[in-house]
Amino acid sequence: QQPVNPQQLCSLFCQPLIDISLLRQLPLPPMSFLSKDQHDPDGVCPETRRLEAVLGDARGLVFDCDGTLLDTMPLYFESWSRACEEVGLTFPLERFYSYAGRTVHGIFQTLIDEQLPSDTKITASHCEDRKRSHHADIEAEGRFAGPIDVVVDIAF
Repeated sequence: QQPVNPQQLCSLFCQPLIDISLLRQLPLPPMSFLSKDQHDPDGVCPETRRLEAVLGDARGLVFDCDGTLLDTMPLYFESWSRACEEVGLTFPLERFYSYAGRTVHGIFQTLIDEQLPSDTKITASHCEDRKRSHHADIEAEGRFAGPIDVVVDIAF
């Protein structure tokens, strides 16, 4: 068993494009991973201290690579659909699944380049912000990803 270094965890999660909503469902104190410019003057993420406080008692850590433990795709697709509709883009389900693994920013940029006039004021960053907001709205509605049944069957 390797000791967990909270600073290393922070470097994994303190990136602006990572959706950490699943981590917030873990039985840990509320956490919000921050971009590097939000770290303290010593370069330490404030959440690192919170991780240090709980990791000593942890018997293990589980990292969900989207779709491995939780069926996140339906909720993600809904937030994508809402954001795309809002800015006049189309993103069919089949294409959504075919883009698995690409960055949110990159996908939005592709859709904008293909579907909107070249002089559009809509940016991939704006679309990304709208998608993130819609995902938060979905969670605020009390809807979260459910477990993947076959994984639950194997685990129990």
